[in-house]
Amino acid sequence: SASPSKLPSASPSKLPSASPSKLPSVSPSTMPSGNPTASPATHVPTKDAYTESVVGFAAVSGSPGMTYNTGGSVMTTTTGGEGGTVVTVTTAAEFDTYIDKDSRGPGPYIVQVQGMLISTVDKVYKISSDTTIVGVGSSSGIVGGELRIEDLNSNIIIRNLVLDGGSDNDAIQIKNNAHHIWIDHCYIDGTGVHDGCLDIKDGSDLITVSWVHFFECDKTMLIGHDDNNSAADFGKLRTTIHHCYFERCRTRSPRVRYANPVHIYNCYFEDVFDGVGYAIASAETSDEKEAGVWVEWNHFLDVDKVIHAGIGDYDCGHVVLRNNVIVGSNLDTDGCGTGVNDPSNFYGYTVDEEGNIDDIVRDGVGTGIIAR
Repeated sequence: SASPSKLPSASPSKLPSASPSKLPSVSPSTMPSGNPTASPATHVPTKDAYTESVVGFAAVSGSPGMTYNTGGSVMTTTTGGEGGTVVTVTTAAEFDTYIDKDSRGPGPYIVQVQGMLISTVDKVYKISSDTTIVGVGSSSGIVGGELRIEDLNSNIIIRNLVLDGGSDNDAIQIKNNAHHIWIDHCYIDGTGVHDGCLDIKDGSDLITVSWVHFFECDKTMLIGHDDNNSAADFGKLRTTIHHCYFERCRTRSPRVRYANPVHIYNCYFEDVFDGVGYAIASAETSDEKEAGVWVEWNHFLDVDKVIHAGIGDYDCGHVVLRNNVIVGSNLDTDGCGTGVNDPSNFYGYTVDEEGNIDDIVRDGVGTGIIAR
């Protein structure tokens, strides 16, 4: 990986100015809404934005028959814009220009977001392949709009961003066979999002979501959107979710169709107790193809249902539970199968086995942890 000192600087004609006089001011109204105590915390950076490697499905080349190719070569991991042109953007318009190959030109790009960018409501920002988007500091990101990765776009990294959707869309949507995506150390405020905080669907595959703070999402994360979409989804949608904080998120953390496995480890789920809320759902579908969720070394505190055993007209899919801390929460896996593919058959990983997963996650989650 390239260290900051090795990253190429952009020419003045290609690099938007980032002088202090042109940076947007960050007033309270532009920051994520919700409980002020849940706003992005100020951290001392402990990780390097350009040298840390991804863990999980985003680092997998694919299974037999599903090896992904880019430009004739096999894609074996997710590197984003590594080695490419670096630009710093300070407006939503600049951001829109540099995440899209049609407007920025070919080649990999690292797009550094400086400050909170104010978007047009319901604006969709389509991200091209070979792109890294990384926020500067702990309070950089986008208010309004949706980040969308679709149509076979791949090799994309989104890190250290504050996202407040504030729209009828999702905060992030991954769809239509997108693959090799890594979302890391973001803060997603669901109080202004009227749909999902993060949706993964339509044959997308090989995705890692790590160290993300989801706050008050009503529908946090949908993996597989339709009970009748097996032609596109079966055998795909494979996702790793680790070291994430689901704080007062009502449902779908995640809700899974078809994918097997979705691997959830070292996450902290807190305060999902309104009588109808749940943390994780693994669902059978109309064609009886069942999802598989591998859940290990997580902490659940005051969660109405740790596992939603069946949704609507369909029964529970497959669930494996190992070494989880469950406090003040309800667990019922009646009717669930156990035929989940072991994640260790796909990649190597190391779990935190300490009894304080809640502290580990809260101390390391969200923005401001990684330096750039």
